Amino acid sequence: MNQRQISEPLESVITRTVSTLIHNDIKSSYTDRLVIELLGDESSSAHSVIRFLAGEHGIAGIMRSVVNSLLSMPYLQIGSPDVHFDKMCYTLLSMLGHERLTSAHILYAAAFDSITATSKALFHYGISERDILREIERKEYGDEVLLSVC
Repeated sequence: MNQRQISEPLESVITRTVSTLIHNDIKSSYTDRLVIELLGDESSSAHSVIRFLAGEHGIAGIMRSVVNSLLSMPYLQIGSPDVHFDKMCYTLLSMLGHERLTSAHILYAAAFDSITATSKALFHYGISERDILREIERKEYGDEVLLSVC
């Protein structure tokens, strides 16, 4: 059986981000807001990928750039954040063909989507979606516990 999975830490951060977005009636830049949460978590694979590609100072710079973009020019999202993230996870699993999804995959999706503030910040640091995908494939993030995707 080909069961696809999502890491427990990623599921937890997505749930927390969705709750924050809904509770505060935020209707903009869902992916960028999730990336900020993921990069701020030193145990996440997204944080590890950026630390490898840009160093610790790069993480801070990228986060600062994304936050500044969110404050100055957030873009409006259509639909609810939970549906947005469900579709994102499903699309990533289908598109990449990976059996499991980690926070580094969300970082890849944000870099791939040229409308996100994250993609612009990463570009400024010379990091492309291909760089992120290479790092995901190069390194096994086995420390993330897996859950089934519904």
